[in-house]
Amino acid sequence: MTHRCDIIKRPRFCPSEILNKAIQFYDDYVRMHGLSFRQAIEHFETIAEGGVRSIFGVGRGADQRWRSCKGTLYEYAVCRALDEILSSNSLLSQKIDIIHGSKLTSNSTLRNQLTIRNWSETSQMWIL
Repeated sequence: MTHRCDIIKRPRFCPSEILNKAIQFYDDYVRMHGLSFRQAIEHFETIAEGGVRSIFGVGRGADQRWRSCKGTLYEYAVCRALDEILSSNSLLSQKIDIIHGSKLTSNSTLRNQLTIRNWSETSQMWIL
């Protein structure tokens, strides 16, 4: 089953199997502690460093993988919180949708619509 918060993996930054474990751990933690994803995002640092970090092992290589994966896990956590907000408000969910930036190709029409042009000398992009 696909979910709008599924992320197209970027193995260069975070190996897929490790990211999948991190996401599963995060989801399980949220459910096991009876939190909503909105509440969990407020405690992301504690959940990430106090729990998810342990699956990465120890050592310099593990630390680097963790730094790369933690950012992607945070993107996922924010998406899940936004998804929860939209799911609880049908009027809002009719007007707003979530599309993770990893699902957009560099030349897609939607990506071009989301690009802020002339923000500075270079185009800026604000895509979660």
